[in-house]
Amino acid sequence: MVEYRLFTELSFGCLLVWLVWSHLRRARALAGLTPAVSKQRERHAHSPKDCPACRAGHKQGEQHPVAAVEAWRKSASRRGRPKTIETEGHACNNPACGYFNITDGAVHALVGDGKRQGVDTVQYFKCQACGTKVSGRWNTPMYDLKTPVRRVAEVMTATSEGMDVSAAQRVFAHDERTIQRWLTRTAQHAERAHERFFQQLVCQHLQLDELVTKLRGVKERVFVWVALDAHTKLIPVIRLGARKSADAHLFVHEVWQRLAPGAPPVFTTDGLWLYYYALTAHFGDWLPQTGRRHPRWQVDPRLLYGQLHKVKVGYKLKSMYTVAVCGTREQLRNALAALHLTGRIMTAYVERVNLTLREHIPPLARRTWSLARTEQALRLHLEWGRAYYHFCRYHASLRLPTAVPRRCRSRTPAMVAGLARRRWRVRDFLLMPLPPA
Repeated sequence: MVEYRLFTELSFGCLLVWLVWSHLRRARALAGLTPAVSKQRERHAHSPKDCPACRAGHKQGEQHPVAAVEAWRKSASRRGRPKTIETEGHACNNPACGYFNITDGAVHALVGDGKRQGVDTVQYFKCQACGTKVSGRWNTPMYDLKTPVRRVAEVMTATSEGMDVSAAQRVFAHDERTIQRWLTRTAQHAERAHERFFQQLVCQHLQLDELVTKLRGVKERVFVWVALDAHTKLIPVIRLGARKSADAHLFVHEVWQRLAPGAPPVFTTDGLWLYYYALTAHFGDWLPQTGRRHPRWQVDPRLLYGQLHKVKVGYKLKSMYTVAVCGTREQLRNALAALHLTGRIMTAYVERVNLTLREHIPPLARRTWSLARTEQALRLHLEWGRAYYHFCRYHASLRLPTAVPRRCRSRTPAMVAGLARRRWRVRDFLLMPLPPA
């Protein structure tokens, strides 16, 4: 009897201690007390030795050497009819030709060689150097396709506006494998477009974040790392991976490669400390040390980086606080205010574009049956969705007022960044030749 009473009192005491501890923890969260009040553990900056891509030897702005080729018009005869058909962007597809994959109209030897009449009129070219006949659809998603380009543009527009491939099959009465083949070609074309245009970007404020999704039949979650320019609304980098240190380094390494040399932009992220390690490993220089054999990695003193930490109780957001990680809080406030922002450390723009991606890319939608089966399939949706977002879709927050009352000039992110002069139609994107690098 005494043992039972002792066991009961001990159990009751443990329960009482747990209740008091839970009540104090909840009261602290509701009162807005943050872990910043307590002593933060010291965090050390990383170096390029911690990045897998830097260790592999990928340099910023690395260009493959291109052999100088003399312009064909300098060696060709001046006799004959002058060139009247524009060949800019097209290239000879003969690997044995000296003008292989050269798209400059002032250099290569292409001339017009008639048209093929049908549902779509296709221009043909002839290389005067080797005599090869080239279709105007070479290096485009429409090469060797019998379907009219208008139909393919309709289907691709629907898939970029949130329609799943299986739903597009029922709506447009095309086989699912056919639509998937069109999506694969368009996504690969979009990837080449980003590789061509997204070089030496000038970004002043980048917000980094990651959104989570799942694959069909796979238990592990997949994270989509997103970088957004707060001014132009460009997405310089979007990457699939896990939420690990190596993926964070590879993500920031690609961001670093896209940026033009000079002062680094202002970075703001959530409370994930992997960003701090990746940013400090890429924005800096190796400084020689006197008396030592190896140089020392020095983080760029111009790097400004702030974090927005969110305190949650369960699934509810209770409070938020900011931390100036690189640079002082005053420097971050002044730098953001100089960009016509509020001066507060925030991630509102990248979180809003995360919602846009979930609305327009079917595998990213929440509670959907349209999950991708593999990471490669998800990557195809991401590449085409990002190209449609940049070049083919107006952004409401980028409108400019005009002299006419209640009239605004709509713009795409690519137009604001100076990558395009006008909005591209999906048809224009499908017919734009882009040779592989």
